[in-house]
Amino acid sequence: MIHAHNALRLGDNLVQLNFLRRLCLQNSDIEITHYHNPELCKFEEIDALRSDMSLRLHIRPISEAPADSIDSWRNAGGYWERHLDKLNFAKFHLCWFEELASRMCVKNPIREVDDLLFDYPALDSFIPMAPDCDVVVINSPGLSGQFINFNPDDFRNLVSKLVSKGHRVISTVDTGLCPAFDNKNVTWIGATAAKAKAVIGTSTGPSWPCLNVHNKNAFHLLCADTETVIFTERGQMARSAFHALHILEEEGLL
Repeated sequence: MIHAHNALRLGDNLVQLNFLRRLCLQNSDIEITHYHNPELCKFEEIDALRSDMSLRLHIRPISEAPADSIDSWRNAGGYWERHLDKLNFAKFHLCWFEELASRMCVKNPIREVDDLLFDYPALDSFIPMAPDCDVVVINSPGLSGQFINFNPDDFRNLVSKLVSKGHRVISTVDTGLCPAFDNKNVTWIGATAAKAKAVIGTSTGPSWPCLNVHNKNAFHLLCADTETVIFTERGQMARSAFHALHILEEEGLL
């Protein structure tokens, strides 16, 4: 049994669970208990990642974590702060997961950037039921300071331009201009993004399942102040919603 914990928010736990489920798939003889902070990360949002391996990958409140539980937060012990590639999410996490696997005394299951893409049965099962759309817009603020340039009015303007161009758009926060993902979990959002031509918006919790194996050839445009989060050939970064407009014009989406 491996015990690991992450006291941070939804995005941190989703990225961690992608690693842990791949670890279970690679090693049939291990069990893992992941401890999360229910105040910052809801159980219902992360439970779906283990639907096919609930007997070997357990999720418990962080209050129950034993003393020898391994801290899986990327800056545990200052690892992220000291790393030369800390602002390149993919490069950094290939190193971080190698380090984490070493601490767990197991072989690292994430060795290529493609391994960072989300791939789990609950996501697959939602895809046939998810609505068809052209663009998923993640107009939610980042909660860990990754996108201080976030402005809801700028995103509303972006949605307006996409809708005016004839795109079928669904947003994570209601703008009054298009349908929104009201009370839908992040797996549903990811399943919708799996069928979309483009995913645009903040690099935050709901964005992670949108970066999945089903839409790796789609256009991904994520927004963050300084970090680069690119997993695919068509992935790009914007430093503001205004910057995103210019990129969308260059891509022919506006």
